[in-house]
Amino acid sequence: MTPQDRLYWDQVYQARGKQPYPDSDPLLYEYVPIAPSNEMRALDLACGVGQNGLWIAKQGYTVDLIDISRNALSLARREIEQRRVTSVNLLQADLDQERFPRERYDVVIVFRYHHAALLPQLVNTVRPSGRIISLTFNHRYRDQATPIERPFIVEPGEWRLACSGWKILLDSDEGHFAHFVAIKH
Repeated sequence: MTPQDRLYWDQVYQARGKQPYPDSDPLLYEYVPIAPSNEMRALDLACGVGQNGLWIAKQGYTVDLIDISRNALSLARREIEQRRVTSVNLLQADLDQERFPRERYDVVIVFRYHHAALLPQLVNTVRPSGRIISLTFNHRYRDQATPIERPFIVEPGEWRLACSGWKILLDSDEGHFAHFVAIKH
């Protein structure tokens, strides 16, 4: 991403600052298990204001929220402080430059963001028995008024190929979104 991308997203989240804090996505309720120990870790990639990662933290995980927008993370921080959640780390980063450690996370979530070049890293950062949960713009979204470039649209079967050998729990294309959930063996 470029500095202009960061400025764009900062403006988007500055405009959203007065809106009510969004609910977490219902896909999480079905596919994120309660953490059996306080050593469980989760990653919310391109987290926006962090509503999904915050919900995961309430399930007992230590969660890293990563986004390029400082304004988005400021809104997340405000909500984290209001709810008194202590198991969340806020990380401002350009995902084009970020490198993820191997087998660090038990849950990786990616909602409304996709970058094909990151898939190998995301797959490798999941611990054995961990999972990836994604709800991302699909190929039908590309035809909308504002076209999105290929690396930011998930193609049919792309997650399944990246997670070859994993147990696939959900892989569907509905409307403009692709839903994918898989557990690493």
